[in-house]
Amino acid sequence: MRSPTDIEEEIKKVHEQFKHLMDSFLQTPLLIPRVMEERWVPDMDVFETDEAVYVIIDAAGLKKENIDITLEGDVLKISGKREDRFPTSERRYHQVELHYGPFSRSYRLPCPVEAEKVSASYKNGILEIKLPKRKPVIKMIKNEGE
Repeated sequence: MRSPTDIEEEIKKVHEQFKHLMDSFLQTPLLIPRVMEERWVPDMDVFETDEAVYVIIDAAGLKKENIDITLEGDVLKISGKREDRFPTSERRYHQVELHYGPFSRSYRLPCPVEAEKVSASYKNGILEIKLPKRKPVIKMIKNEGE
């Protein structure tokens, strides 16, 4: 039977081996293959005021000409593509967090909007879409009865 001291020594050995493995792993640059056409989903906020619905998208690194916005009925669709600015040959990655390639977002609007008055701006990596609300039409009906 093994004594508690022997077990503790074995645990220490395993711990040291694991620590050595992790240290050497973290010190070696990794070659991580990147799929350039992977899909990604930019973060999006949607809120409304009394006058409009706003859609704000974190779209850093996109070119204006690579962004498409369409309104089909009550569904707003935003799509685009973020291109990688650096050549991919002979890269040795140390960390990979940014996403490149196409993206697409759709959102069903919470109320009717005036499609002809929708506007969008893109500044400092933020896409802002303003969708003015459609004013309700109130019709007065005359009662021509008794």
